[in-house]
Amino acid sequence: MTPYALFTDGTCDIPREYRQIYEINYLPMKITINPQTLEFSDGWTQDEYSEFYRRLRSGQIASTTQITPFEYEEAFEKRLVKGEDILYIGFSSGMSDTMQSARLAARNLMEKYPERRVVALDSKSVTGGLGMLVFKACKNRESGMSIEDNAREIERLSKSCTIWFTVDDLYYLGRSGRLNTISAIMGSALHIKPLVEVSDGRLVIREKVQGRKSSIKALVKKAAQLSGGKTLKHVLVTHTDAEDAATQLVSQLKSAIDAEEILYMEMSPIIGAHVGPGLVSVIFID
Repeated sequence: MTPYALFTDGTCDIPREYRQIYEINYLPMKITINPQTLEFSDGWTQDEYSEFYRRLRSGQIASTTQITPFEYEEAFEKRLVKGEDILYIGFSSGMSDTMQSARLAARNLMEKYPERRVVALDSKSVTGGLGMLVFKACKNRESGMSIEDNAREIERLSKSCTIWFTVDDLYYLGRSGRLNTISAIMGSALHIKPLVEVSDGRLVIREKVQGRKSSIKALVKKAAQLSGGKTLKHVLVTHTDAEDAATQLVSQLKSAIDAEEILYMEMSPIIGAHVGPGLVSVIFID
């Protein structure tokens, strides 16, 4: 079997120890915030996260940039010249055009290196959902699965990835275009918290509840319903500068679902720039 390298991008959330053990290659992404440009790849310090969200709360506006075809080609080619193929599992095409750049780079490189394979796979996912798919791809590779079979398996699993989240302030979803501005302002004033699902790679607001405690309870209830009483191997809670809410969610999940492992971690600031501080999510693959 031809060896192949695994790549993902800065929207992927996976515990740092897994990144190191399985040699996951991260493509960095950039954030511009009044007017400084920051780079995020496979982790910031806690101080960097805290400062970023402090700046968002103070009213500074953050925007993100896509990975260019050139950046993909530059990163992938370093492994191709070593005789390795490439499996890239990336940010959902339903939320960004980055996947188009990855596929363009893959086509260009396979023309240049016709004996090599470059697979750019749309995860239809983000944050810990993308992280779980990447982790599974690592385990598949470790067991000897070919790049083609691995890509097919990850594509299949992406359809059963559950991602639900709630945010503390609707302002950021309004600014990102997920809610109209008037609805966002009114919702914030009334302490309305949406329950949002990542469905077929896009954000869909499914429910609205009033108050933070109610939104966390609603996430727990939804996770219990969707798990269907199965024993889940891994459950991941991600958050944006909301550790207290994340630990509450983990505690309630432990009483509501059957899971071998429930972890929580800070979410990629690439996503945090668009949803704002205060998000908590529950993520698993059934």
